[in-house]
Amino acid sequence: MMPDMAKRRPMLALALVSLLVGCTKPVDEYLWQASMRGNKEAIQDFLKRGANPNYVRGDWSILMRVAREGHADVAEILIGAGRSGSVG
Repeated sequence: MMPDMAKRRPMLALALVSLLVGCTKPVDEYLWQASMRGNKEAIQDFLKRGANPNYVRGDWSILMRVAREGHADVAEILIGAGRSGSVG
């Protein structure tokens, strides 16, 4: 038989993941996905809906990833939104 703590570990891990994922607004994740696809219209929409242009997933910010993928036009949108705090 497993000790009590060993039985609880999977539940504790699931609870921790749920808490961490729950801290992310869905619109931030949608912004990430649109940015990776280079969908400028969707990016503007998600930013207007309150997405964070400085959103970080893991160790990567959106800006770092779009730069890595070569989306210079997307990077300009994100930098502009981050600098002004809004989207025009």
